[in-house]
Amino acid sequence: MALNSNIAMNVGSPQEVWLKADLANSTKRCTVAYWHHPLFSSGNEGPHAEVKPLYQDLYDAGAELVIVGHDHDYERFAPQTPDGVADPQHGIREIVAGTGGGGLFVVYPPVPNSEVLNNNTLGVLKLSLHAAGIPGSSADRGKTFTDSGSTPCHDAPVSVNAGPDLLTHVGDALGLSVTFSDPVSNSAPWGYTITWGDGSSTPAAPRPRRSPPAMSMERLARTACV
Repeated sequence: MALNSNIAMNVGSPQEVWLKADLANSTKRCTVAYWHHPLFSSGNEGPHAEVKPLYQDLYDAGAELVIVGHDHDYERFAPQTPDGVADPQHGIREIVAGTGGGGLFVVYPPVPNSEVLNNNTLGVLKLSLHAAGIPGSSADRGKTFTDSGSTPCHDAPVSVNAGPDLLTHVGDALGLSVTFSDPVSNSAPWGYTITWGDGSSTPAAPRPRRSPPAMSMERLARTACV
């Protein structure tokens, strides 16, 4: 995805609407995007929050990598959400590749999730793109600094519709309780009801009577949280 961070990027802007539609129509599992201004940066120019709507659309669609410039340095981030929360399973890895020939800028202490930061060597970023991921990428900086790694493709994060709010971010919690009914007759089936945080309930189909299924409660709690 080639995007333009010098024009409107707000939700509902022509570019943002186009991006969402293009991502929805894509049949590819792997997605890489690039534009000029970084959402995350430890460099002199710093972060640009105005690009966040594009980042959010990419994250929701399961994109893997965003490449940016603007800050004249090199910085690689761990996969994270648009809010800057580490997310190794579904996060986007951002790489600032601003060392292509202009004067290098000052940098500040690395911001959260920054893995590599360098501002003393010019160089280029080379990516090898394949259907299953990015098996090889390297930053070659005049042989005085190098960085390399790989990024596998992943699916979009799972969202849980819990009434008025949609849980989509890592760290969101969904309150629930599970009530088991213990029939008097040994031949009667077990039944249980899930009560969600908004007060609504979901009855589940009865199952053959067994000992209280504690593991099922644990599994329900896990799958009900993002």
